[in-house]
Amino acid sequence: MKKIIFAPTFTEGHQSSFMFKYIKNIYDDNTIIYTPKNDYLADFNSVVQEDLYYFFQNSDPRLYEGFLNYCESMPNSKCLIPNLSHPEFLLSELNIRKDLDLRLSTFSGQLFHRSKARRKVLSELLKKFSIKKIIIQSILGKNFRLHESINDYDFSINKHVYLDEPFYDEEYLFEKNIEQENDKALYFGTMFYGKGVDILIEAANFIQSNTKLTIAGNLKTQNFDMPSVPENITLKDKYFEDEEMIDEFLSSKFIVLPYRDTYKHGTSGVLVQACRSGKPVIVPDIAPFSDVIKRHKIGITFKANDPISLAKAIDKMSAMDIGKEFKYKVKSYIAEMTTWDDLNREVWS
Repeated sequence: MKKIIFAPTFTEGHQSSFMFKYIKNIYDDNTIIYTPKNDYLADFNSVVQEDLYYFFQNSDPRLYEGFLNYCESMPNSKCLIPNLSHPEFLLSELNIRKDLDLRLSTFSGQLFHRSKARRKVLSELLKKFSIKKIIIQSILGKNFRLHESINDYDFSINKHVYLDEPFYDEEYLFEKNIEQENDKALYFGTMFYGKGVDILIEAANFIQSNTKLTIAGNLKTQNFDMPSVPENITLKDKYFEDEEMIDEFLSSKFIVLPYRDTYKHGTSGVLVQACRSGKPVIVPDIAPFSDVIKRHKIGITFKANDPISLAKAIDKMSAMDIGKEFKYKVKSYIAEMTTWDDLNREVWS
């Protein structure tokens, strides 16, 4: 029995690292990677579709055509789409095909929440006999559920599997002895509008404590007009290697995730990296972030989109003593998370 993985591209940042690890950890000698020519995958058994990246980049309706043709040519194969996008394209292809053995995976529940029309597509897609399961990975792991407001269509809940995102940074990176700067709060990540970097910059003007904010990330990812940065913010504009990234976490007292409410039902690799570094987090009061804080007590929340509320949360966290009780809660949260072996078993079972 062959296992075939759809890998149309790798993107910058978290998803690039995670997707490569994802494929590497569920790959064996019976696995074939279906991909455009990709140097990352040079050591893997692969089938190349030269125009696949073009189809992905341009949201071409033919995105899944070649992959599904190949799956049909390999009887009794198990086929995986590890990061589902454009489910309407997949649905239209399955409407004209015989039964396959397809497994889907997606990060968080955002795919289900973007519009009623998208929910209808997903509802119809998950009714297809060819779809055996959909794995939904989020910071809430097995406790995550699609929000109760999504009840307008039947989602074949029996096909849903809820998991965490397994660790994609090496453990030794978190074991370095780096002195914590007790006045340092860190934002780390891309400079996307939805990440709320501008909300954090505005919040800096209302901070009453002596907290010094560090905003670390590559400004080339910026997709909005960033406001001027006040003196209590250090801006580190660069691409960070893995070790440099974790060093920033380890040297901070706490981590700030100033995400907009558009991140509702989303997920965050940064939150997991913060916990692995033993640092508390400040997150918006939206699902599933607020649910993680309520369940695991690993930080505090602020009112989403509100810089004054964020400033108050920063001052509150700055005054807190991060003691043994917090360390225990973080370790408990981390200990529950899905391993790569867990994911491998779930994907192919």
